[in-house]
Order: sequence, then structure tokens, then C-alpha cells
Amino acid sequence: MWQLTAGDQCKLHPGKCRLKRLHGDVNRDQQSRLNSLGINSKIQAVAQAEDPGAIVHVTMDSIVSVNLDEFSNDQNSLNLIINELLKPNPQFWIERTMKQVSMASYRLVYRPSFIEGKYQLPLTQPEHWNIVVHGSPRRDHSLNGHDSVYMHYSWSTHMLTDYKSPSISEPQLGMIDGQWVEPIILPTDPYNLMQRTGYACIDE
Repeated sequence: MWQLTAGDQCKLHPGKCRLKRLHGDVNRDQQSRLNSLGINSKIQAVAQAEDPGAIVHVTMDSIVSVNLDEFSNDQNSLNLIINELLKPNPQFWIERTMKQVSMASYRLVYRPSFIEGKYQLPLTQPEHWNIVVHGSPRRDHSLNGHDSVYMHYSWSTHMLTDYKSPSISEPQLGMIDGQWVEPIILPTDPYNLMQRTGYACIDE
């Protein structure tokens, strides 16, 4: 899940919120999502003066993997691949993470097409991303039963924008320290997906 931090206009001014018809759907689980991340969403209203800009901090903790299912009948190749993937190689996993995160761009740019009343939340360029991999690679079948080698990581970036845009894109980001958790499902192995879709539209 993506955590975005900036404002809380939706809760403080529900009568003005564009999403009041969707509170039973899109916003319904926000409190439980925030609680699961240990976030205090009780933001105090403060006087807002016009400001030349705003910063939105975006974070995500997730898993990226290499799917090994297709090598199940070739034990020799499978063993070689596993041995190589389990070696310390942070850069390999960082590059794979960048590929996975970039897949969220389509959903965030065309956000209005997925959720009525929501607006774009485009990502920054990859050179502005901060990626930290955690621990060592692991191999098991815990990812929906797939034989995988995977790595946990944390990703973050800062979006610099004008003062009003955050609340237009997401009402919860209309005040300082507001929070919004964007539910996005990404393939744990981003290359495994692209091998099967090629140039097909990514939402087919």
C-alpha cells in the first residue's frame, strides 16, 4: 500500500469533500489502513495561509521477486539460478524494485478512470526515488504458492508541487500531515508479467 502524507480535508470538512458519495466505499477502510501502519490520523485543524508550494511524502513497503515456476522441470538450471539469486546483490534487487514501482505510474496517472472523483497522483522520476532493501533474499512458496526468491524493500519519494494541487488530487492531502493510503496490487515479479503481456495495454 502507498502512504501519502499532506492533508486531512476530507475529515475536517466532509460537506465540501468531492468524495462524500464514496465514503462507504473508497474511504471506508482508510482508518483501519492507517491504524495498521501505526499512523495517527487525528489531524488538528490549523489556519492555512497561502503558500508558494507543497511537499507530499510518498512511501511504500513491499516485496519484489523472481518467479521460478517455469524451471520446476529443470532441476539443474533451477539450482544454478537459486544459488545466484541468493548471493548478496543489492543492486539487482534495487533495479527490479524500480521496474515494479514504475508499474504503478499508469494507475496513478489515470487514477480518475479507476476511481470516480479521484485525480492524478503522478510519481516523481526514478532518480528521485529512495530504495532500501531489507535483509537477505529468501526462497520459498509463500507468494501465492509460487516458487520464488524474493526481497523486502522500502521505497519513498517526495513530490514538490504547488499549494493547491495535493487537495485537488486527493482531499485527504489538503492539510499538513494528512494521510492517504492508496491500495495498489503490483506483480511481485515485474519481468514475469511483461514477458506475457508484451505491448498489450497494461490494464487488459
